[in-house]
Amino acid sequence: MVFFNGHGDNDCVKGHDDEILLAVGENEQLLISKIVYSLSCRSGKNLGPKSVQNGALGYLGYDDDFIFFIEDDKIGSPLEDKTAELFLEASNQVMISLIKGHTIKESYEKSKNIFRENILRLAANESQDSYLIQFLVWDMQHQVCLGEESAHF
Repeated sequence: MVFFNGHGDNDCVKGHDDEILLAVGENEQLLISKIVYSLSCRSGKNLGPKSVQNGALGYLGYDDDFIFFIEDDKIGSPLEDKTAELFLEASNQVMISLIKGHTIKESYEKSKNIFRENILRLAANESQDSYLIQFLVWDMQHQVCLGEESAHF
């Protein structure tokens, strides 16, 4: 299993100082026989499918920008940030589920279910945070699950 948490675009995943870690046509073969989750913008657009075509068992990620919000006054204490939690709880569920041995399809669905629960919770409360619903829907709709759906760790 390989987890990425960084920046990306249609054709690559980047790490510290925007160093390209993986790129279409360069080194996607490094993912042969691996299950990949990339919490990075747009890498599920081209890099994900190319990785699977070149032998990755599965690729979970996002085919467009991953959008999330934070509370400015919680920047120094992220575990107390309830706004960021709405997004990160759902996205992190992919990794948690994969580590527990669930298939990539099950991990994907568990993540989507948390997105839905958070959307419904915000809609039911009619709070000032209801503007976040559109971004949770966006992230949920742009999460992709590619490859052998029954693959697991």
